[in-house]
Amino acid sequence: MREIEISLRRYILIALFLLATSIIALLSYFWTQQFFKGLDGMMRGTMLNLASSYSVSEGEQLKVHNFLIVKHWQRLPPEVQQAFSPTEMEDNQLYKKVFRENIWDRPNAAIFLMKFRQGAQTGFISHQFSEQFTSIPAPWYKSPEAIAISVALLAIAIFGSIVLMLMHTVTKPVNALHKWASTLDATNLEEPPPQFKYKELSNLAHLIQQSLVDVNTSLKREQDFVRYASHELRTPIAIIRSSVELIDKVSPSLPIKCAKAIKRIDVASHEMATLSETLLWLSKASKPKLDCQPIYLDQLIQSQVKALSYLIAERDIQMSFDLSRYQVWLPSAAAKIVIGNLIRNAMQHTFCGTIEIHQHQDLITIKNTESIDNLAPQIDTLGYGLGLKLVEQLCQQLNWQCHIEFVKGGCCASVYLCKH
Repeated sequence: MREIEISLRRYILIALFLLATSIIALLSYFWTQQFFKGLDGMMRGTMLNLASSYSVSEGEQLKVHNFLIVKHWQRLPPEVQQAFSPTEMEDNQLYKKVFRENIWDRPNAAIFLMKFRQGAQTGFISHQFSEQFTSIPAPWYKSPEAIAISVALLAIAIFGSIVLMLMHTVTKPVNALHKWASTLDATNLEEPPPQFKYKELSNLAHLIQQSLVDVNTSLKREQDFVRYASHELRTPIAIIRSSVELIDKVSPSLPIKCAKAIKRIDVASHEMATLSETLLWLSKASKPKLDCQPIYLDQLIQSQVKALSYLIAERDIQMSFDLSRYQVWLPSAAAKIVIGNLIRNAMQHTFCGTIEIHQHQDLITIKNTESIDNLAPQIDTLGYGLGLKLVEQLCQQLNWQCHIEFVKGGCCASVYLCKH
């Protein structure tokens, strides 16, 4: 399954935003908790000071600055007793109960209670309040929680704005580098690269240009070699073929061994001529416009099979044809190269088997099958696929459709000789 591609810029933005949101949320939570812990610490210190400053006797209730000090639990107000349990309380620890409608509203009431122990003196000290609205109540957004959330959102917004500015500053020259690299071709490859805002991007641009220059130089060298080699080979190949024809005419009756050797030379010269012509056409920088002419595909196939029949002269191969009369306007030379390479490839790599050639209008299918398993060619070798690779390149240059499929013991190649 193909992995989902994501934008690096979007990934960094989302990661930084989530990181900043998490940190700011945690800091805002800790800030709110520390705020209330500070208030609780002040309340606890005040209660301990009052407990140590005043003593209360049995059954007495002492009220000092709205703090109620008693000796026993039963002397506490009923609402305090309902809010807490004496068995769960520890000495000198503050316990509180806050009443509010929701987290955004200010508390309506609160009860604070401590079980104190100061030397030999023990007891309970409580404090409670209920808000009496003598004026308009403060709005919800002035509560500590709302303020904390507002500060957190503001911090996230500021952080996000800074990150967006930084990303824009960084991605703008990166996009410029991408745009420049996408315009590189053989015509402007030697031009000096532009200078970018960041030194690293300028160095990367030099590396990209140098890599493309090296690749282009290597490609030109290979193209020149193929073109020169193919061109220079035409003369010796023509001499070899002329010499073979001359020997046949001068000495038609030769010993069997000599005749076989000359036959092999003739076959090799034909193959070299065809390959040289194909490579020379493919290596041309600008492909010439080929002249089209009416061609009967069935006749072209039959003539190519006849011309290449020497390849299977001494082999046990069954040929089958399914051809239909069909005329089409095509470049004759290119059609001969494509059809000839397909037929040649099928004949060269079939030693004992069948070759089926089907032609319906402009669709040609050639299938070769080896009947003996141990003679089946290895389809992953370069020799078996070289002719097919040449056909694929030719079809790509001519905008023809070509489909090649390797089957058990052979190969099936199909080609459309018209633009579809």
